[in-house]
Amino acid sequence: MKNLYFKKHIYLFLICLILKFSFTIQFYYQYKMEVPINSEELDILYINDIADICNKWIPSLFIPILLVNPEIKTGGWLEYLEIIIPSIYKYELSILIAYSNITTIFNSYKVFFGKFRFKIIKYCYFGLLNKIGSFKILKENQLLLSNLKGYQENFQRIFSFDKWNIYNNIINTNFYLGDSHENFKLNKNNGIIGSCKNNKNNTFWGCLFNQISFNNSIIDLKTENNTLYNIYFSSENYNIIFPKSFEKKFNQLTNNQCKYNNSDYVENKNLFCENFFNENNYALIKLINDDMNITLEIDNINRFSTIIDENKTETRIIYEDFNYFIFPLIMFKKFHVQFDAENDIISFYTNDASILQVKKEKEIEKEKENNGFIFLLIFIIIIILGIGYGIFWFIRKIKRKRNKLDKIDSTLII
Repeated sequence: MKNLYFKKHIYLFLICLILKFSFTIQFYYQYKMEVPINSEELDILYINDIADICNKWIPSLFIPILLVNPEIKTGGWLEYLEIIIPSIYKYELSILIAYSNITTIFNSYKVFFGKFRFKIIKYCYFGLLNKIGSFKILKENQLLLSNLKGYQENFQRIFSFDKWNIYNNIINTNFYLGDSHENFKLNKNNGIIGSCKNNKNNTFWGCLFNQISFNNSIIDLKTENNTLYNIYFSSENYNIIFPKSFEKKFNQLTNNQCKYNNSDYVENKNLFCENFFNENNYALIKLINDDMNITLEIDNINRFSTIIDENKTETRIIYEDFNYFIFPLIMFKKFHVQFDAENDIISFYTNDASILQVKKEKEIEKEKENNGFIFLLIFIIIIILGIGYGIFWFIRKIKRKRNKLDKIDSTLII
Protein backbone atom coordinates (compact mmCIF):
# COMPACT_ATOMS: atom_id res chain seq x y z
CA MET A 1 0.00 0.00 0.00
CA LYS A 2 2.83 2.38 0.91
CA ASN A 3 4.52 1.74 -2.47
CA LEU A 4 1.25 2.40 -4.30
CA TYR A 5 0.71 5.64 -2.33
CA PHE A 6 4.29 6.71 -3.05
CA LYS A 7 3.97 5.95 -6.78
CA LYS A 8 0.72 7.98 -7.04
CA HIS A 9 2.42 11.01 -5.50
CA ILE A 10 5.46 10.62 -7.73
CA TYR A 11 3.24 10.48 -10.83
CA LEU A 12 1.25 13.50 -9.61
CA PHE A 13 4.50 15.41 -9.01
CA LEU A 14 5.80 14.52 -12.48
CA ILE A 15 2.51 15.56 -14.12
CA CYS A 16 2.60 18.92 -12.30
CA LEU A 17 6.24 19.39 -13.27
CA ILE A 18 5.49 18.64 -16.93
CA LEU A 19 2.51 21.01 -16.94
CA LYS A 20 4.58 23.76 -15.34
CA PHE A 21 7.37 23.20 -17.83
CA SER A 22 4.96 23.22 -20.78
CA PHE A 23 3.62 26.63 -19.74
CA THR A 24 7.09 28.18 -19.30
CA ILE A 25 9.05 26.66 -22.17
CA GLN A 26 10.04 28.98 -24.97
CA PHE A 27 9.80 27.79 -28.56
CA TYR A 28 12.36 30.15 -30.08
CA TYR A 29 15.42 29.29 -32.13
CA GLN A 30 18.66 30.60 -30.66
CA TYR A 31 21.47 31.67 -33.00
CA LYS A 32 24.91 32.75 -31.88
CA MET A 33 26.33 36.00 -33.28
CA GLU A 34 30.00 36.89 -32.88
CA VAL A 35 32.65 39.18 -34.36
CA PRO A 36 36.28 39.85 -33.37
CA ILE A 37 37.68 43.25 -32.44
CA ASN A 38 40.75 43.96 -34.56
CA SER A 39 42.58 46.85 -36.22
CA GLU A 40 40.20 46.82 -39.18
CA GLU A 41 36.65 48.15 -39.36
CA LEU A 42 34.23 46.33 -37.07
CA ASP A 43 32.48 43.57 -38.98
CA ILE A 44 28.67 43.36 -38.96
CA LEU A 45 27.19 40.90 -36.46
CA TYR A 46 25.89 37.86 -38.31
CA ILE A 47 24.42 34.44 -37.60
CA ASN A 48 27.50 32.24 -37.77
CA ASP A 49 26.43 28.77 -36.67
CA ILE A 50 24.60 27.68 -39.84
CA ALA A 51 26.03 25.56 -42.66
CA ASP A 52 24.19 27.08 -45.58
CA ILE A 53 24.52 28.73 -48.99
CA CYS A 54 25.42 31.93 -47.15
CA ASN A 55 28.08 31.58 -44.49
CA LYS A 56 26.98 34.89 -43.00
CA TRP A 57 23.31 35.76 -42.58
CA ILE A 58 22.83 39.32 -41.32
CA PRO A 59 19.44 39.82 -39.58
CA SER A 60 17.69 42.71 -41.33
CA LEU A 61 14.99 44.99 -39.92
CA PHE A 62 14.52 46.70 -43.31
CA ILE A 63 14.00 43.63 -45.53
CA PRO A 64 10.93 41.33 -45.42
CA ILE A 65 12.45 38.20 -47.09
CA LEU A 66 15.76 36.40 -47.44
CA LEU A 67 18.06 38.38 -49.71
CA VAL A 68 21.27 36.82 -51.07
CA ASN A 69 24.30 38.34 -52.76
CA PRO A 70 24.83 38.05 -56.56
CA GLU A 71 27.48 35.32 -56.26
CA ILE A 72 24.95 32.74 -55.02
CA LYS A 73 23.97 30.43 -57.87
CA THR A 74 20.21 29.87 -57.97
CA GLY A 75 17.41 29.57 -60.50
CA GLY A 76 13.67 29.77 -60.91
CA TRP A 77 13.34 33.54 -60.80
CA LEU A 78 9.89 35.06 -60.96
CA GLU A 79 10.49 38.73 -61.70
CA TYR A 80 12.62 41.65 -60.65
CA LEU A 81 11.92 45.04 -59.15
CA GLU A 82 13.69 48.23 -58.17
CA ILE A 83 13.62 48.91 -54.45
CA ILE A 84 15.19 51.23 -51.88
CA ILE A 85 16.61 49.85 -48.64
CA PRO A 86 17.64 53.05 -46.84
CA SER A 87 19.65 51.30 -44.13
CA ILE A 88 21.84 49.65 -46.79
CA TYR A 89 21.87 51.88 -49.85
CA LYS A 90 20.08 55.18 -50.40
CA TYR A 91 19.64 54.61 -54.14
CA GLU A 92 17.49 52.04 -55.90
CA LEU A 93 18.71 48.45 -55.95
CA SER A 94 17.73 45.90 -58.57
CA ILE A 95 16.34 42.71 -56.99
CA LEU A 96 15.24 39.37 -58.44
CA ILE A 97 12.45 37.56 -56.55
CA ALA A 98 12.04 33.76 -56.39
CA TYR A 99 10.21 31.06 -54.44
CA SER A 100 12.38 28.10 -53.56
CA ASN A 101 13.91 25.90 -50.88
CA ILE A 102 17.49 26.85 -51.77
CA THR A 103 18.40 27.33 -48.13
CA THR A 104 18.61 24.74 -45.35
CA ILE A 105 18.32 27.40 -42.66
CA PHE A 106 14.67 26.45 -42.08
CA ASN A 107 14.70 22.70 -42.63
CA SER A 108 14.27 23.13 -46.40
CA TYR A 109 10.98 24.99 -46.12
CA LYS A 110 10.12 26.84 -49.29
CA VAL A 111 10.28 30.58 -48.75
CA PHE A 112 10.34 33.69 -50.90
CA PHE A 113 13.77 35.17 -51.32
CA GLY A 114 15.51 37.79 -53.38
CA LYS A 115 18.87 38.21 -55.04
CA PHE A 116 20.81 41.38 -55.74
CA ARG A 117 21.38 41.62 -59.51
CA PHE A 118 24.64 43.53 -59.24
CA LYS A 119 27.67 43.26 -56.99
CA ILE A 120 27.04 46.43 -55.04
CA ILE A 121 26.06 44.38 -51.98
CA LYS A 122 28.21 41.49 -50.76
CA TYR A 123 26.18 40.17 -47.81
CA CYS A 124 23.17 37.88 -47.36
CA TYR A 125 20.27 39.27 -45.34
CA PHE A 126 17.80 37.50 -43.09
CA GLY A 127 14.64 39.58 -43.58
CA LEU A 128 12.69 40.43 -40.43
CA LEU A 129 10.49 43.28 -41.65
CA ASN A 130 6.83 42.47 -40.98
CA LYS A 131 5.57 44.75 -43.76
CA ILE A 132 6.00 44.73 -47.53
CA GLY A 133 7.99 47.98 -47.66
CA SER A 134 9.39 48.55 -51.14
CA PHE A 135 8.80 44.90 -52.17
CA LYS A 136 5.51 45.78 -53.86
CA ILE A 137 5.00 42.52 -55.75
CA LEU A 138 4.86 40.51 -52.52
CA LYS A 139 1.80 39.77 -50.43
CA GLU A 140 1.70 39.88 -46.64
CA ASN A 141 1.60 36.07 -46.35
CA GLN A 142 4.77 35.80 -48.47
CA LEU A 143 6.99 37.62 -46.00
CA LEU A 144 9.56 35.45 -44.24
CA LEU A 145 8.03 35.75 -40.77
CA SER A 146 4.60 34.87 -42.19
CA ASN A 147 6.06 31.95 -44.17
CA LEU A 148 7.64 30.47 -41.05
CA LYS A 149 4.48 30.95 -39.00
CA GLY A 150 2.57 29.03 -41.67
CA TYR A 151 5.03 26.11 -41.53
CA GLN A 152 5.37 25.77 -37.76
CA GLU A 153 2.49 25.55 -35.31
CA ASN A 154 4.26 27.12 -32.32
CA PHE A 155 6.13 29.77 -34.29
CA GLN A 156 5.39 33.37 -33.28
CA ARG A 157 6.45 36.41 -35.32
CA ILE A 158 8.69 37.55 -32.48
CA PHE A 159 12.46 37.93 -32.44
CA SER A 160 15.07 39.62 -30.28
CA PHE A 161 18.71 40.65 -30.05
CA ASP A 162 20.47 40.07 -26.75
CA LYS A 163 22.82 42.62 -25.18
CA TRP A 164 26.49 42.54 -26.19
CA ASN A 165 29.11 40.67 -24.20
CA ILE A 166 32.76 41.55 -24.84
CA TYR A 167 35.50 39.16 -23.76
CA ASN A 168 39.05 38.68 -25.08
CA ASN A 169 38.47 41.18 -27.91
CA ILE A 170 35.41 39.28 -29.15
CA ILE A 171 31.88 40.69 -29.26
CA ASN A 172 29.24 38.01 -28.90
CA THR A 173 25.50 38.02 -28.48
CA ASN A 174 22.48 35.92 -29.40
CA PHE A 175 19.60 36.25 -31.82
CA TYR A 176 16.29 34.62 -30.83
CA LEU A 177 13.53 33.84 -33.32
CA GLY A 178 10.03 32.37 -33.01
CA ASP A 179 8.84 33.34 -29.53
CA SER A 180 9.17 35.90 -26.78
CA HIS A 181 12.38 35.51 -24.75
CA GLU A 182 11.99 34.66 -21.05
CA ASN A 183 13.48 38.06 -20.14
CA PHE A 184 10.21 39.53 -21.37
CA LYS A 185 8.03 36.90 -19.68
CA LEU A 186 9.41 35.39 -16.49
CA ASN A 187 11.90 38.03 -15.35
CA LYS A 188 9.71 41.10 -15.32
CA ASN A 189 10.30 41.52 -11.58
CA ASN A 190 14.07 41.05 -11.95
CA GLY A 191 14.67 43.66 -14.63
CA ILE A 192 13.33 46.78 -16.27
CA ILE A 193 11.22 46.58 -19.43
CA GLY A 194 10.36 49.61 -21.52
CA SER A 195 8.14 49.35 -24.58
CA CYS A 196 6.90 51.44 -27.45
CA LYS A 197 4.23 50.83 -30.03
CA ASN A 198 5.44 50.38 -33.60
CA ASN A 199 3.14 52.72 -35.53
CA LYS A 200 1.04 50.75 -38.04
CA ASN A 201 1.59 53.50 -40.59
CA ASN A 202 5.38 53.11 -40.30
CA THR A 203 7.12 51.35 -43.17
CA PHE A 204 9.85 49.96 -40.92
CA TRP A 205 10.46 48.96 -37.30
CA GLY A 206 10.58 52.09 -35.17
CA CYS A 207 9.23 54.27 -32.37
CA LEU A 208 8.25 57.85 -31.70
CA PHE A 209 10.03 59.92 -29.06
CA ASN A 210 9.13 63.44 -28.00
CA GLN A 211 12.59 64.71 -27.12
CA ILE A 212 16.30 64.00 -27.29
CA SER A 213 18.71 64.92 -24.51
CA PHE A 214 22.48 65.42 -24.63
CA ASN A 215 24.95 67.23 -22.38
CA ASN A 216 22.18 68.47 -20.03
CA SER A 217 20.27 70.01 -22.95
CA ILE A 218 16.93 68.85 -24.35
CA ILE A 219 15.45 69.44 -27.80
CA ASP A 220 12.09 68.44 -29.28
CA LEU A 221 12.13 65.79 -31.99
CA LYS A 222 9.64 67.66 -34.15
CA THR A 223 9.80 68.25 -37.89
CA GLU A 224 9.19 71.59 -39.57
CA ASN A 225 5.54 70.51 -39.91
CA ASN A 226 5.34 70.15 -36.12
CA THR A 227 5.04 66.35 -36.29
CA LEU A 228 7.40 63.93 -34.54
CA TYR A 229 10.27 62.35 -36.45
CA ASN A 230 10.08 58.58 -36.79
CA ILE A 231 13.12 56.79 -35.38
CA TYR A 232 13.72 53.51 -37.19
CA PHE A 233 16.06 50.79 -35.92
CA SER A 234 18.55 48.95 -38.14
CA SER A 235 20.69 45.82 -37.81
CA GLU A 236 22.33 45.88 -41.28
CA ASN A 237 25.26 48.15 -40.36
CA TYR A 238 26.46 50.63 -37.74
CA ASN A 239 25.62 53.90 -39.49
CA ILE A 240 23.62 56.45 -37.48
CA ILE A 241 21.46 58.42 -39.91
CA PHE A 242 20.20 61.89 -39.01
CA PRO A 243 17.85 63.85 -41.31
CA LYS A 244 19.47 66.99 -42.72
CA SER A 245 16.49 68.97 -41.49
CA PHE A 246 17.63 68.20 -37.93
CA GLU A 247 21.17 69.56 -38.42
CA LYS A 248 20.54 73.00 -36.91
CA LYS A 249 18.85 71.52 -33.87
CA PHE A 250 21.67 69.04 -33.33
CA ASN A 251 24.25 71.82 -33.63
CA GLN A 252 22.32 73.67 -30.96
CA LEU A 253 22.23 70.56 -28.80
CA THR A 254 26.00 70.02 -29.10
CA ASN A 255 27.00 73.70 -28.85
CA ASN A 256 28.26 73.61 -32.46
CA GLN A 257 30.94 71.03 -31.62
CA CYS A 258 30.20 68.91 -34.70
CA LYS A 259 31.19 69.43 -38.33
CA TYR A 260 31.33 67.41 -41.52
CA ASN A 261 32.46 67.87 -45.09
CA ASN A 262 29.35 67.98 -47.28
CA SER A 263 31.26 68.12 -50.56
CA ASP A 264 30.13 65.61 -53.19
CA TYR A 265 33.77 64.73 -53.83
CA VAL A 266 34.45 63.56 -50.27
CA GLU A 267 33.79 59.89 -49.57
CA ASN A 268 33.70 60.16 -45.78
CA LYS A 269 30.49 61.94 -44.78
CA ASN A 270 30.71 61.08 -41.08
CA LEU A 271 30.25 63.80 -38.51
CA PHE A 272 33.33 64.92 -36.54
CA CYS A 273 32.66 66.25 -33.03
CA GLU A 274 35.14 67.96 -30.70
CA ASN A 275 34.88 67.23 -26.96
CA PHE A 276 32.02 64.84 -27.70
CA PHE A 277 33.27 61.49 -26.38
CA ASN A 278 34.17 60.43 -22.86
CA GLU A 279 37.31 58.50 -21.88
CA ASN A 280 35.64 55.27 -23.06
CA ASN A 281 35.13 56.65 -26.59
CA TYR A 282 31.36 56.98 -26.54
CA ALA A 283 28.78 59.69 -25.84
CA LEU A 284 25.49 59.14 -24.04
CA ILE A 285 22.30 60.42 -25.62
CA LYS A 286 18.81 60.03 -24.18
CA LEU A 287 15.46 59.54 -25.93
CA ILE A 288 12.37 60.68 -24.03
CA ASN A 289 8.66 59.97 -24.47
CA ASP A 290 5.60 59.70 -22.24
CA ASP A 291 6.38 56.10 -21.24
CA MET A 292 10.14 55.93 -20.77
CA ASN A 293 13.58 57.53 -20.93
CA ILE A 294 16.18 55.36 -22.65
CA THR A 295 19.90 56.17 -22.78
CA LEU A 296 21.87 55.10 -25.85
CA GLU A 297 25.53 55.17 -26.87
CA ILE A 298 27.05 56.99 -29.85
CA ASP A 299 30.49 55.46 -30.43
CA ASN A 300 33.70 56.89 -31.69
CA ILE A 301 34.35 55.26 -35.08
CA ASN A 302 37.28 53.32 -33.61
CA ARG A 303 35.80 52.38 -30.26
CA PHE A 304 35.77 48.70 -31.20
CA SER A 305 39.18 48.63 -32.82
CA THR A 306 42.75 47.99 -31.72
CA ILE A 307 43.79 51.28 -33.35
CA ILE A 308 44.76 53.82 -30.70
CA ASP A 309 44.46 57.62 -30.87
CA GLU A 310 43.20 57.78 -34.44
CA ASN A 311 40.04 59.63 -35.51
CA LYS A 312 39.32 60.65 -31.93
CA THR A 313 36.55 62.97 -33.04
CA GLU A 314 34.87 60.88 -35.75
CA THR A 315 31.36 59.62 -35.00
CA ARG A 316 29.17 57.16 -36.88
CA ILE A 317 26.62 59.91 -37.59
CA ILE A 318 25.76 60.74 -41.21
CA TYR A 319 23.25 63.32 -42.48
CA GLU A 320 20.89 62.20 -45.26
CA ASP A 321 17.90 63.69 -47.10
CA PHE A 322 15.49 61.54 -45.10
CA ASN A 323 12.57 62.71 -42.98
CA TYR A 324 13.39 60.16 -40.27
CA PHE A 325 16.26 58.88 -38.12
CA ILE A 326 17.89 55.45 -38.41
CA PHE A 327 19.48 54.19 -35.17
CA PRO A 328 21.52 50.98 -35.47
CA LEU A 329 21.36 48.34 -32.75
CA ILE A 330 24.98 49.10 -31.80
CA MET A 331 23.46 52.06 -29.94
CA PHE A 332 21.33 49.59 -27.93
CA LYS A 333 24.20 47.22 -27.14
CA LYS A 334 23.46 47.28 -23.39
CA PHE A 335 19.84 46.21 -23.92
CA HIS A 336 18.05 43.05 -24.89
CA VAL A 337 15.76 44.36 -27.66
CA GLN A 338 12.66 42.43 -28.75
CA PHE A 339 10.47 43.00 -31.82
CA ASP A 340 6.96 41.61 -31.56
CA ALA A 341 5.18 41.55 -34.94
CA GLU A 342 2.17 39.84 -33.37
CA ASN A 343 1.36 42.96 -31.34
CA ASP A 344 3.48 45.63 -33.12
CA ILE A 345 5.52 46.31 -29.98
CA ILE A 346 9.24 46.91 -29.51
CA SER A 347 10.58 46.22 -26.00
CA PHE A 348 13.85 46.95 -24.21
CA TYR A 349 15.13 44.92 -21.25
CA THR A 350 17.94 45.77 -18.83
CA ASN A 351 18.94 45.46 -15.19
CA ASP A 352 20.55 48.90 -15.23
CA ALA A 353 18.19 51.57 -13.89
CA SER A 354 20.57 54.33 -14.99
CA ILE A 355 19.90 53.71 -18.69
CA LEU A 356 16.17 52.95 -18.64
CA GLN A 357 13.53 54.74 -16.61
CA VAL A 358 9.95 53.57 -17.05
CA LYS A 359 6.75 54.87 -15.50
CA LYS A 360 5.54 52.19 -13.12
CA GLU A 361 2.08 50.78 -13.65
CA LYS A 362 0.97 52.11 -10.26
CA GLU A 363 2.14 55.59 -11.19
CA ILE A 364 0.29 55.38 -14.50
CA GLU A 365 -2.84 54.11 -12.71
CA LYS A 366 -2.49 56.86 -10.09
CA GLU A 367 -2.09 59.43 -12.86
CA LYS A 368 -5.22 58.07 -14.54
CA GLU A 369 -7.05 58.18 -11.19
CA ASN A 370 -5.89 61.77 -10.65
CA ASN A 371 -6.98 62.71 -14.15
CA GLY A 372 -10.31 61.00 -13.51
CA PHE A 373 -10.71 62.82 -10.19
CA ILE A 374 -9.87 66.17 -11.81
CA PHE A 375 -12.38 65.49 -14.59
CA LEU A 376 -15.03 64.50 -12.01
CA LEU A 377 -14.26 67.62 -9.95
CA ILE A 378 -14.58 69.86 -13.02
CA PHE A 379 -17.82 68.08 -13.95
CA ILE A 380 -19.22 68.60 -10.43
CA ILE A 381 -18.20 72.29 -10.48
CA ILE A 382 -19.93 72.74 -13.85
CA ILE A 383 -23.07 71.05 -12.48
CA ILE A 384 -23.00 73.22 -9.34
CA LEU A 385 -22.51 76.35 -11.44
CA GLY A 386 -25.35 75.22 -13.70
CA ILE A 387 -27.64 74.54 -10.74
CA GLY A 388 -26.60 77.86 -9.16
CA TYR A 389 -27.35 79.72 -12.37
CA GLY A 390 -30.67 77.89 -12.63
CA ILE A 391 -31.63 78.84 -9.07
CA PHE A 392 -30.52 82.45 -9.68
CA TRP A 393 -32.58 82.57 -12.91
CA PHE A 394 -35.61 81.00 -11.15
CA ILE A 395 -35.43 83.45 -8.21
CA ARG A 396 -35.03 86.36 -10.59
CA LYS A 397 -38.07 85.20 -12.56
CA ILE A 398 -40.17 84.92 -9.40
CA LYS A 399 -39.10 88.42 -8.33
CA ARG A 400 -40.14 89.81 -11.73
CA LYS A 401 -43.56 88.14 -11.38
CA ARG A 402 -43.96 89.58 -7.87
CA ASN A 403 -43.00 93.03 -9.09
CA LYS A 404 -45.62 92.78 -11.85
CA LEU A 405 -48.26 91.62 -9.34
CA ASP A 406 -47.34 94.45 -6.98
CA LYS A 407 -47.79 96.96 -9.79
CA ILE A 408 -51.19 95.47 -10.70
CA ASP A 409 -52.29 95.58 -7.05
CA SER A 410 -51.21 99.20 -6.68
CA THR A 411 -53.24 100.28 -9.76
CA LEU A 412 -56.31 98.45 -8.47
CA ILE A 413 -56.06 100.24 -5.11
CA ILE A 414 -55.87 103.62 -6.84
